Amino acid sequence: MGDVKNVILKFNEEIIDHLAPIIVTITNDNIKDKKIRLSHNKEIKEKIKNKNDLIKNNICPRCGSMLINKKGKYCYFIGCSNYPKCHFYHKI
Repeated sequence: MGDVKNVILKFNEEIIDHLAPIIVTITNDNIKDKKIRLSHNKEIKEKIKNKNDLIKNNICPRCGSMLINKKGKYCYFIGCSNYPKCHFYHKI
């Protein structure tokens, strides 16, 4: 945790004052128990896998609607067909 704090402390005092509550939250929420941390990591990896599986099947991971190919100003992407109620998108 000290590394994050040291990086933040390199910035000026005004920024540090705004980040102090974030530093406290990160420090307090740091999981020290190895079993809990491994369980948490496994859960997060499973959520990411499930999200990617839904995207591969053209299903929006946020609302369950169909994903469709769209062209933006700078790139192509897959977006939710339920836009503007759902703002999910994924770059191709």
